Amino acid sequence: MKKSLFRKLFTNIVIIMVIVFSLSLLVGRFVIEKYYIDIKVDELKPEMQSIINEITTKGKSDINLNRLPFIIKAYDVYKYDMNVFKNPFKPIDDHGEKDEPYFEENIKKSIEPYMNDVFMGKEIKKITTLVAIEGTSVVLGIPIKKNGQIIGGLFLLKPVSDFTSALSGFNMIFLIMSLLIFTIILLLLYISLKPLITPLKSMTYSAGKMASGEYNIRIEEKGYGEVEELADSFNSLAANLEEASRLAEGLEKTRREYIANISHELRTPIASLRAMSETLLDGLIEDEEEKQRYYQIMLKESIRLQRLINDMLELSKLQSGNSYLKKDKVNISKLIDSVYQKFSCIADDLGIELRLTDEINNLPLTFTNSERIEQVLVILLDNAFKFTPEGGIVTISSKIDNNKIIISVEDTGKGIPKEDVPFVFERFYKVDKSRTTQGTGLGLAIAKQIMEALDEKIFVISTVEKGTKFSFTVEMTK
Repeated sequence: MKKSLFRKLFTNIVIIMVIVFSLSLLVGRFVIEKYYIDIKVDELKPEMQSIINEITTKGKSDINLNRLPFIIKAYDVYKYDMNVFKNPFKPIDDHGEKDEPYFEENIKKSIEPYMNDVFMGKEIKKITTLVAIEGTSVVLGIPIKKNGQIIGGLFLLKPVSDFTSALSGFNMIFLIMSLLIFTIILLLLYISLKPLITPLKSMTYSAGKMASGEYNIRIEEKGYGEVEELADSFNSLAANLEEASRLAEGLEKTRREYIANISHELRTPIASLRAMSETLLDGLIEDEEEKQRYYQIMLKESIRLQRLINDMLELSKLQSGNSYLKKDKVNISKLIDSVYQKFSCIADDLGIELRLTDEINNLPLTFTNSERIEQVLVILLDNAFKFTPEGGIVTISSKIDNNKIIISVEDTGKGIPKEDVPFVFERFYKVDKSRTTQGTGLGLAIAKQIMEALDEKIFVISTVEKGTKFSFTVEMTK
């Protein structure tokens, strides 16, 4: 089982806190001990110095050691008792019996670890537990010098039950306060870390769901700073993956439909060519005029097949992004007039009136690709002629909108049903499903790809029984 991040963070913080509190306890004990020693030294050192002065000047000290609240001993450099007190310390208790902890041998044994340091000229001041005397005591040691030479040392021992009590009180108060602070900090840590970890756990769960293909899952965007940003980024990633998945499904569907459409469009001319070729090859047609009719149909189907293949290659090239469309200054009025002249004859043959509005003749220069704009116009006019009945009207018009010129091709045909309008620019889409011989169904798709490659727009407005109007934008020169 994997370790919980929350548990890991919580445990590490608790360990750090325990270490900090332990160090604080040690520092507190050290400060208290140092403070206590300094106070006791300030109290006792002057009296010890007075005793040393008496010893060095008179050889003896008149002080009565039995009346002092501490023990004083003097030892020479050979660690023998100097016997310099007129009234030496007698370890007698209130009942006239010897006070065993303060036997001479116990006192000497307790002081002996510090003698060498004092005989070397150092002053000793400690609060410690002695070797042969129970409890905690203050130990002071001062060298005795005569004529600049160290002849011994004066030592003071004083039980410090008040220090022990103070230290015990400090330990108790510190422990109680530490437990209280520790509990409060742990509670605050829990409250603080929980909102930090919860989104991460949610992300872990959601990531597992996303790995199995569920991209619609989202997490609540809450937490601190970077965690909230991470949650936001996670949701953005999920949304992008969901959109990518949807697009992938759409692309797969489009791919299948594209292949099906290509197969359908290619099947008819190929089947027609094969059937006629087999009929002619078998010699079933003897009449020369009938043979010529078959040849004409075969030629027509071949041209249709070639046009379909060319359109598919053109559309594929445009969609791949490999077709670079160079822009330049273009006289759009002259270009439209040229296309108009070409289609006028076709319109006359079909019995359709092709109109050109007056504003077309005075359009400003544009910044575009002339060949591709002409191709789009040809596609739109060809599409308009197919769906405009004899006696109908096809009009080429324009208007200026900000820095754009909008070119429109409008017919008076039967229009496009409302439900079909969103799909007119899709590949192989045909509004009139009964028309199987006219067009490849790729013209409008090619027009849309050209306009997108030029960073322009193309759109359609259509009303059933009234006609259809295709429009596209062209950028004016600056």
